[in-house]
Amino acid sequence: MKLYTYKEAIDTYGTRAELARLLRSGKLFNPARNVYSSEEYTDPLAIAMKAYPHSILTGLTAFYIHGLTDRIPQRIDLATKRNATRISNSEIKQHFVANDIFDLGKTVVEHDGVQVRIYDLETMLFYLVKHDDKLPHDLFKEVMKAYRKKSHELDYSKLKRYADIRPGGRTNLERIVREVL
Repeated sequence: MKLYTYKEAIDTYGTRAELARLLRSGKLFNPARNVYSSEEYTDPLAIAMKAYPHSILTGLTAFYIHGLTDRIPQRIDLATKRNATRISNSEIKQHFVANDIFDLGKTVVEHDGVQVRIYDLETMLFYLVKHDDKLPHDLFKEVMKAYRKKSHELDYSKLKRYADIRPGGRTNLERIVREVL
């Protein structure tokens, strides 16, 4: 499967007329605005990564991909910079993040054959602790329990560095040490 932005599709196939011909003939598909695919079915996660190149997976989606919960997300949780354009897609839940900490903990992993930008385990642990009152209690407990099992995989020096940078980080780090490590 190959995904293209509109510009990439024009560069690959030549003209708008050729693009339109390929779409009509069923050799190319348009699963989302400004995204073109060589396959009829395209993974929604792959579409989101292509359509929103300046976003990072977070929330329940990130917990699921990291293997911290078995709940399949109903929507894709995408973090964007605070001043980003609002995403008007019902399949995506947008989380606005302060520009100065947006890239903190950003990493790329492969999930079901798709390269995804996602926050690392340590960043998501801070997210979990910070948003514990906004998450369903049973989900919070499930993810916290999974973190305890994965505590040996966490990078303590990263946690300390993130605590120095993130708002409320020191307080959250104390809670992380008490409840997870």
